[in-house]
Amino acid sequence: MILARDRRVARAAALLGSVILALPAYGVSAERATLARLLDPVVVTPEASWNLPDRNTARLRLYAAHGGALDPIPFQFDAFEPNHDLVVVGGEAPQEFEFDEDDELVFMAKDAGDRLAPGFIPPSADAALEIEIHDPVTEERAWAYLLHFRGEPPPRSLTVYAHYDVATDVARGTSYVIEYFPGLNFFTGMRFISDSGTVGRNILHRMKIRLNPTFRGGWSPVFKEDDFTAEVEGVKNGPVRAIRRVRQELQLGRFVPDPGGTVHTYYYFSHFVTPSRMSFPWLVVRALRGLRFTGVSDFNFEVKGMTYWDAVHPHGLRLTGRGQTPVNSTTDHDWWALGGPAGSCVHVFLLPEEFTDAGIVRGTVFEDDDTAVDPEDSDPVVGVHSIGYSLL
Repeated sequence: MILARDRRVARAAALLGSVILALPAYGVSAERATLARLLDPVVVTPEASWNLPDRNTARLRLYAAHGGALDPIPFQFDAFEPNHDLVVVGGEAPQEFEFDEDDELVFMAKDAGDRLAPGFIPPSADAALEIEIHDPVTEERAWAYLLHFRGEPPPRSLTVYAHYDVATDVARGTSYVIEYFPGLNFFTGMRFISDSGTVGRNILHRMKIRLNPTFRGGWSPVFKEDDFTAEVEGVKNGPVRAIRRVRQELQLGRFVPDPGGTVHTYYYFSHFVTPSRMSFPWLVVRALRGLRFTGVSDFNFEVKGMTYWDAVHPHGLRLTGRGQTPVNSTTDHDWWALGGPAGSCVHVFLLPEEFTDAGIVRGTVFEDDDTAVDPEDSDPVVGVHSIGYSLL
């Protein structure tokens, strides 16, 4: 999800490429950065060819060149296991470690700068790598420089873009605040932060899930978002992103193996992403005859007057609470947006190809009715402004 003060800013979507080059000792002319990407993180996987004296992250700093001078920029190394689970020890991810090819270097594309001419590397650094960021659509470029120091490294950038508070289950980026239901893995709060730092009113009632499997023999239970247990296995707070690793399981019953998996959420300054893996036991899959799934964001009265968009409704629908006709629920699309004076959000839901190849169909859920009540809501309120997706 991308959160931004202006919906025009939230349209950036092209992927970035990064190229790692050993910094030449001579013969490089200065080149101005042309890249204009506000929202994108750059995630670089270390390579065995990196020519550094050692792989101790505490010895490294990241810089961008502006007007011939080097400025420190926010960056972090994150340690991952070979299956790409965040490495945690006692609930915390290591801040400094010996990196390898499973790990990631992260910084923001907007913080990169010009390409260096010779002679601008500080004499206290004993090795350097040039990172080129290339937008393959526009051909725009920018550069960052990873420097290694044998002695005490210079101070880091003081900028921090995101933070997750374990005690309160609250994630905060530069432009948003997300509040979780205590001990579970769904939201009960979403707030925009203005350019001046003012935190707006909560626009979200809660996220809702309805999972309706049909098994052989006719058993067809309905599971809700609070039927999923969630254990926060580890957290990493860095200057560029915060990471929350959660073990999540669906409680099917005493005599049935529970489906479960690992969910990571990456919080950046303007957006967060949640890649998820779920494993279904063979016994459950064999007994399954059908499945209906609905996942929505159930907003409160604060969204009245805001506008809803999706790929089928590019001109938008204004939320009035008057029970307007639901949007087209048969045309597949992977995004919706909501915007108004308080702020804007874009939600993107990507299905793996295996889902679509297996015949799983995605539909739209949209309800805007001040008089409606969800009888299955554990905390029912009058007025439903629900936006999301269904899977069949």
